[in-house]
Amino acid sequence: MKLDTTGKGLGAVFKEYQLSLIELLSQRDLTSGEGHAFIVEHGIRTTGKARGPVSRATVILFLNSLVDEGLVNYTEKTGKGGYARVYKKIDKQEFLERIMERFVSKLNEINQMETTGLFLRLK
Repeated sequence: MKLDTTGKGLGAVFKEYQLSLIELLSQRDLTSGEGHAFIVEHGIRTTGKARGPVSRATVILFLNSLVDEGLVNYTEKTGKGGYARVYKKIDKQEFLERIMERFVSKLNEINQMETTGLFLRLK
């Protein structure tokens, strides 16, 4: 996660397609294929350097990063071609609290480094 101080709300942390996936996850369980279909259906595109359609791989990588960050859980189901992850529905308030905890923890870590002089030595 990266903080863009010019962004509004969760847009300061997530891109438009990511916010759409988070919104979907707050409503129901989701597979990466369903998430990608929603993005395509609603014409949501990436911005910045890699402007254009959002690929299925991009959706999978984002959902997996949420799992890696401990923000989303998943189960696996069998299907065509093997196993597929089903990302579990999230509680939006808990999700927001976890994100805030991550940022506050990191800011405290930076502050601790600064007060001990470690920050200056790492430059």
